[in-house]
Amino acid sequence: MLVVKHLLALVACSLVLMACSSGGTDTPSTTSESTSDTSDSEESVEGDALESDGDTSAEDESVEGSDNDSLAGDLGPSETENTNEESDAAETDAVEVDDALPSGPEEPVEPVEPEELPWLDDPVWQCENGVPISVVVDVVLEANTAGCPWNEGDNLNPIQAAFAAYQYTSAQAALPGPAQAICAVNLDSASFDPNYEQPFTYDDHFMLLFNDIVLLSSYGDLVAAMPSERNFVLFDWASIAGSAMNFNNNSAYCLGYGGDDPVVCTIPAPESNSPVAYSVGGSLNNAISSVAVQEQRVEFAVVTFGDNDPESDCRNSELRMQLVVDYVIAP
Repeated sequence: MLVVKHLLALVACSLVLMACSSGGTDTPSTTSESTSDTSDSEESVEGDALESDGDTSAEDESVEGSDNDSLAGDLGPSETENTNEESDAAETDAVEVDDALPSGPEEPVEPVEPEELPWLDDPVWQCENGVPISVVVDVVLEANTAGCPWNEGDNLNPIQAAFAAYQYTSAQAALPGPAQAICAVNLDSASFDPNYEQPFTYDDHFMLLFNDIVLLSSYGDLVAAMPSERNFVLFDWASIAGSAMNFNNNSAYCLGYGGDDPVVCTIPAPESNSPVAYSVGGSLNNAISSVAVQEQRVEFAVVTFGDNDPESDCRNSELRMQLVVDYVIAP
């Protein structure tokens, strides 16, 4: 009986050991299946990840599409069309501008002349609209000591008892300040110095000119041969060159002398160093003044003549003229 109990106990123990042994053998199999399950799980995760990435790309495209839809939604249909039209119009304008560009070199642009104002070139307008200023002016004609320039320019060879050569000395009146227009001149000595005179010497003969008008001539016969304009005799050497010179001819010429206007005229004899003077008033002075205003010039000149004497001919001393000039200054 006891033996049977021991046998039953051994059998039970053997069964327990087998059970324990079989549990250890199954362990690797269980690990392999777990690894496989893990691999399958990782593949599933990677697949899920790929599927997730694909979904992300799709989501990105969806986002971009939604952004475009958002922009389109913000602009709206009409504003989108307007933007396209403005873009087309800008391109059209650019083409038109390009077409408008010159194909060749640009032509030079002529400068625009400034507008002419009346007071710049119309002394009458200036004098009528301005306030004239009167001033006494001295005009100095320098002495000429060089003698006759025979054979020079339009002068002739020395010729006995003939007007063969001449010397011409001139000077213009210098007005003080910014003179803009000459309005009048007054050659009436009563307006500045009625007793004004000065000694003057010359050889062989002389003329006194104002703006080419002959005021005085020590040889009166020459005047008839010269041209005239506006009732004034004008100096012209070509008209008298070579004319006879009569030393016994004491004729002289003074503009206006013996007429209706007051004229003072003093002409010294050749080589006498005597006083010389000329003064004129009235309508004759106005006529002379009109010439000065038209020409805008106040110029005196002395002309001396000679025949053939190199020691004295064509010489004169200094001559100082006085007159009153009315003028206006620049506005």
